Amino acid sequence: RPHQCFFVLQAMSRLRIKHPKASGLLQRLSLAWRALPEKKFVKAANAVAKLDLGGQLWANPLKIALAAWLPKMSGKHLANLKAIAVMELLNTPEVLETYLRQCEKVRDRIQYSRHLQMVELYVHLVHPDLWKSLDEHIRLFLQEVREASDKSRMVGRAEVLSDSDDDDETDDDDSDGNSHRGPTRAERTFDRRLFSSELHCDISRVMRDHLAIEHQSKVAAGPLVLDICHVPTMTVVEAAARWQFYLRSPHFTALARRRQELLKAMGFKLVVVSYHRWESLQDDNEKAAYLQNKLQQIMPSQRHSAEGSSMTGPNVAAA
Repeated sequence: RPHQCFFVLQAMSRLRIKHPKASGLLQRLSLAWRALPEKKFVKAANAVAKLDLGGQLWANPLKIALAAWLPKMSGKHLANLKAIAVMELLNTPEVLETYLRQCEKVRDRIQYSRHLQMVELYVHLVHPDLWKSLDEHIRLFLQEVREASDKSRMVGRAEVLSDSDDDDETDDDDSDGNSHRGPTRAERTFDRRLFSSELHCDISRVMRDHLAIEHQSKVAAGPLVLDICHVPTMTVVEAAARWQFYLRSPHFTALARRRQELLKAMGFKLVVVSYHRWESLQDDNEKAAYLQNKLQQIMPSQRHSAEGSSMTGPNVAAA
């Protein structure tokens, strides 16, 4: 039944379980998407996107149903549609434009703007022709959203982007691939104001103490927050912690994959350090050698010390 398939999709999304039989759920729901209550329909779309099922054949009926409902979607439901769902399921220029128009129409209901900023970044980088063709009033609306978010961050009211953003409307986690349900405050061994994870903290320590590479952590680049950034070489080191992978899988989640794609599209050189590879290293010497080998390909070692002290650059500001 549709509601049973919905609950299975929700559970798989929350637990980050990617199973081959998930496509069977899409097949069962192919003629029944709009039979779901509107709130559950939005949640189901978010779950399908997070499970990286948007590219499957049986996801097409969902894409069609979602695109058809978009012009009539209320502000409440539109606000609960995650950025990852828009990027995975509404990824044609025509439908993206409809989404942005509808957001502008119900702008008063969009309290949490980060999803919209992520979609704006995606359109700007991946669909430049659409970006150029957008009406001026839509661009002005998106600019106002950005400015309001920047002002909020400056006075210290912005959301902590490495947190999950559970809310009463969605009851599921959301992130840009770099967020998590991490250890409790008592279990943490790192300063969350400075680092996104224990892995991030350890990588930063090895880069600083063993490789003498000066860098910044938690650097804001638009709506994204970079783990480690060496601005002179436009190099980003991503600490790919456990939550960036599907459960018991070597595969990145859809959120983490999209995040990496956007970072590359922004012009950053990306170095990804996965938690399972890092945990296999025995000591600091092995960790330093591993990092040096990965970084040498894009950061000439002779420039590390000379350029490391300069940490300012275009389009990147400290968080």
